[in-house]
Amino acid sequence: TEIAGVAIDSQGNSPDHARRYKVELSKDGKQWNPAAEGGGSSVTEIIFKAPQKGRFLRITQGGGASNHWSINELVLLKK
Repeated sequence: TEIAGVAIDSQGNSPDHARRYKVELSKDGKQWNPAAEGGGSSVTEIIFKAPQKGRFLRITQGGGASNHWSINELVLLKK
């Protein structure tokens, strides 16, 4: 599937959003290709520079906070 980006909603627990993120895509679940990285907020919309093909999506939380990280809703954006 071609994915143009992702939207991450953490509003239900707004202090629990990822402070930094890295999004990677994979066609086989073994080799991962970077798609985007940056800073997060309680609602984060990440649009890739160009749509990318992938079957698997991995989001790695970075940064630090004294609370947990949670996602209430995750939406894949298609072109």
